Amino acid sequence: MPDKSLKEALLPYLNLARKSGGLEIGFRATRRSLHRQRCKLIILASDAGDSLLKMDLGRVPVLRLVDRVTLGEWLGRKEVSILGITDPHLAETLRKKAEGSDSGPVIGR
Repeated sequence: MPDKSLKEALLPYLNLARKSGGLEIGFRATRRSLHRQRCKLIILASDAGDSLLKMDLGRVPVLRLVDRVTLGEWLGRKEVSILGITDPHLAETLRKKAEGSDSGPVIGR
């Protein structure tokens, strides 16, 4: 599994964000967070659909990490295409951890 080190780097922070209420899972929740200007980081699946790629994200940084099945497995779901991180400190930590991983995520669109 090529993304094992990435998973080990990010999963504790994703779980912390989830438990603290700082994680929006899915299109609707993330879009609502964006409209309220609460979203500080977007994690987008590498195989996300066209509707997500066309979504207006403003100036929010985007990480494209793994496919939606893998992202869903990390969160105990079948598939997840988009996540929104609303906690600014966790967003910055996740971004730094992702940049320092072996996989080297795509930052931006």
